[in-house]
Amino acid sequence: MSMGETLEVEVQEFQAQAQDLSALEGAEEDVVSLAERVEASGLPLGSGFALLVFFAIAAQCVSTLAVLRRESGSWRLPVQMFIGYGLLAYAAAFATYRLVEWLVA
Repeated sequence: MSMGETLEVEVQEFQAQAQDLSALEGAEEDVVSLAERVEASGLPLGSGFALLVFFAIAAQCVSTLAVLRRESGSWRLPVQMFIGYGLLAYAAAFATYRLVEWLVA
């Protein structure tokens, strides 16, 4: 790839990022309406935080597990990782739920 082509790609990426940022200008109104919809759904605050914690920790990316399988040469490591991170995520989400509900009550 020549220097000019590289520069053109970088400019296109910059323009895409600028469009993303300009789309955030009116986001305050959307955030408020989203918060109102979440409150109206009846989902407890602790459940919301627990879901965030679970999805942040759990190994859900199938492509990551497939790469682990290919790199390790067996299914043992990906299965152990999926189960281990799933249990860790569940325990952390449960603790988060209890903590938030205790703080709110």
